[in-house]
Formats: sequence, C-alpha cells, structure tokens
Amino acid sequence: MRRVAITGMGVVCPVGIGVDAMWDAVSAGRSGIGPITRFDASAFPSRVIKGKRLPGRMGGENLTIRNLKVFAVDAEQNLLLVRGAVPGPTNGLVFVKKREG
Repeated sequence: MRRVAITGMGVVCPVGIGVDAMWDAVSAGRSGIGPITRFDASAFPSRVIKGKRLPGRMGGENLTIRNLKVFAVDAEQNLLLVRGAVPGPTNGLVFVKKREG
C-alpha cells in the first residue's frame, strides 16, 4: 500500500457550510450578522463593553494527517479509498499528495 498525506479544509459559518457556500456568500456581499428572530431575546439583556476583547475565529485552518494508506483506487468512478481518519467536514475539500521521503 502507498502512504499519502491528506489535507482537509472545512468551514462552518453563519453564511454557509463548506468552502464553496461560504465563498459564494462572501463574494455576493452577504453578512452572517442579523437580529435574533428564532426566539424572544428580550429576556436576555445584552450590551457592548468598550475595550472588551472577543473570542477568536474558529475553523478554516488546514490540518494534514500523514501516513494514511491508500486502500484502493477506482478510476472509473473517480474514487480514492483511504484507510484512516480524513480531516474536514463531510463533502469537504481535501488535497492528496505523495508522502515525502
């Protein structure tokens, strides 16, 4: 079996799930910020505190898993079967490259 490295990239954000959906929304100028409409938020007072540092962004990082084994290749159906944990969300974008060394 040949060993490969697979890098997965996935995004989950208010404007879309997946790199393509998020990129289309951002390119179209859509914002993920808006008023709360799914429940009555009046019971939860909120305010903005000047100088308050907010939490950072999560997601959008690349993660490479090395030494995964290629189990089978099906050229007719354009499939690459890999043994091991593949990073990223379902239907996410992955890059496969030969192991170096």
